[in-house]
Amino acid sequence: MTAVGNAPINSAVCHWGRTSGYRCSHVADTDTCRTLSGHRYCGLDVTDDDVSAGGDSGGPWFFGNTARGGHSGASDGVASYFTRIGRVRVHLDATVLQN
Repeated sequence: MTAVGNAPINSAVCHWGRTSGYRCSHVADTDTCRTLSGHRYCGLDVTDDDVSAGGDSGGPWFFGNTARGGHSGASDGVASYFTRIGRVRVHLDATVLQN
C-alpha cells in the first residue's frame, strides 16, 4: 500500500479474504455501530452487498494502493463490515506500512 485513508460513502472498496478471495463492493455507510452475531461493534464501514465469508476475518480492505480497513468477523448475509483504517492508529496505536 502506498496510501492510507478512510473510504467515503459510495466509493469502491475491495477486500482479500482467505475464504472468499478477491471481491469488491461499494461503501453504503461509514463509521457506524451495528449489532452482529449478538455483539455490538462500532467504527464500522458497511458495504452495499455481502462479499465476504467466514474465515475472511482480519483480511485487508483497500482500493488500488490505498488501505481502507480490516475485515470484521461478523456477517448478516446482506452486507460486509470492516473496521475503518482511521481506527487503527486511534485504538491500536499502530500504523499501516507503506512502500
